[in-house]
Formats: sequence, structure tokens, C-alpha cells
Amino acid sequence: MVSDHILAVAAIDGVSAEAVGLHAGEGETSEMLALHPHLVHTDRAVAGYCGSMAGLMPRLRSGGLRAVTPIGTLGDAGDAAAARGKRYLAIQTEVFRQALAQEAAAEREPVS
Repeated sequence: MVSDHILAVAAIDGVSAEAVGLHAGEGETSEMLALHPHLVHTDRAVAGYCGSMAGLMPRLRSGGLRAVTPIGTLGDAGDAAAARGKRYLAIQTEVFRQALAQEAAAEREPVS
């Protein structure tokens, strides 16, 4: 699922969780626009499945992506933006950095 950190960034810009999506939606497309804009064809952006992401994983596991969306997209990349993609990447990087720092600190703690 999409992290609460990403959804918080999206909400600031008025982007819904359904638009952010799980695959090729606003979230991933914004990140790609930030990283490799020459690979993104915004003129081809079409909304895929934009329903509730809650409970979607069992359907994906049992029937695959095409069972949920015929175009293979979970979300709506129509409002994707490089600037927001940079913010998504920055918050994800910070969350990963904190998790790694906590793990490293736990490994240094003496076992009693």
C-alpha cells in the first residue's frame, strides 16, 4: 500500500489516495517525472482503477493486475508533477534513512 507519508504529501496538493494509486498512477508517474522526465509520456496518461485501494491486494493476488484494471494502471497519472515527485522521493528517502538508523542502533545495543 501507499505510505501515509506519501499520502500526506499528495493531500497538500489536493491529490487523492485513489489518484496516487499503487501502479503507474499519479505517485509513480510524478516520481518518474522527477527522475527521468524523458521517459514519461504524459500525453498518454489515462486513469486506471481509481476505486478504494483498501482490500485491493487480495484481488490483485488472486487475479493479477488485469483482473482489476484492463489498462494496467492503479491510479490516475493525469495530475502527475515533477515537483511533487521530488517531494515524494524526499520523504521516502527520509523514512528509509530513519528506519536504517534505528536498525543500526538496535544492532549496536548490547544483548543482556
